Amino acid sequence: MQVIILGGFLGSGKTTLLLSLAHYIVSYDQDKKEENGVSLAIIENEIGEISIDDKTLQSGGYDVSTLFSGCICCTLVSDLLICVHDISRKIKPSWIIIETTGLAYPDRVAEALREYCKKFKKLSVQVIVDAERWEELSEIMQPLIHGQIAKADGVLLNKTDLVDHHRIVQIEKSIAEINDRARVFKVSGLKGIDDEVWKSVLSLGKEMPDGQ
Repeated sequence: MQVIILGGFLGSGKTTLLLSLAHYIVSYDQDKKEENGVSLAIIENEIGEISIDDKTLQSGGYDVSTLFSGCICCTLVSDLLICVHDISRKIKPSWIIIETTGLAYPDRVAEALREYCKKFKKLSVQVIVDAERWEELSEIMQPLIHGQIAKADGVLLNKTDLVDHHRIVQIEKSIAEINDRARVFKVSGLKGIDDEVWKSVLSLGKEMPDGQ
């Protein structure tokens, strides 16, 4: 089982890209060795009482587990660990995508999974960045935006169709100053994501030698 943690600030396009990634995994993943042949499970984190995104995901034909009333990088860590354990035992998917709330630090979720959960063989942190609002968010929400990017394995620079080439180059430089190890993918969720992007995204991450 392999885990992808998908983070990014509110409005960055996480659900659109998640649906695209989920479609790619279900359509092209050939590693369905588990006895029930399930490719993918999705865990969504929402703060509040009503989830909007999970209805969108479910309308796409995906089963979604939702964690409410807190952020999984702090108050809901134990709930997340239980959820991952239950999914790995009952559903046995090849992949789990964990979509964090826009206020989460995805690397903290990754640290908790690496320390307390041995049910996966590889884990990666992918953060979605809003190219259109980069300057604004970097100024107003600098600790959060920089913190989300700092330990990511990959950065999906979304909405590149809404900004010019010069701004994209400047954003890439800014991302590299925060995390020069992350691979940056320039994408547009509205125009569709090339399969080669998702193939590269799935190749990223750290192996867990004792994972399953």
